[in-house]
Amino acid sequence: MRVISKQKFGFRLKNGSLFVLPLKERVDIPDEIEKDDYFKLAVKSDLISILSQPVKQTEEKTVKKKKKEE
Repeated sequence: MRVISKQKFGFRLKNGSLFVLPLKERVDIPDEIEKDDYFKLAVKSDLISILSQPVKQTEEKTVKKKKKEE
């Protein structure tokens, strides 16, 4: 997901590292941040704007046609 922020934010990732969302820069964020309640609140408060959502790939299932018996 690509976002832009009106304020500098820092998020702690599961591996213990810190991900910093810089001020007024377009940045791709890790998937785990978009599930964070702090991130959701910042988006709702219009401090972070979502520029593009990740494209979810859909799996196409093939359907086998049944043969007609004569």
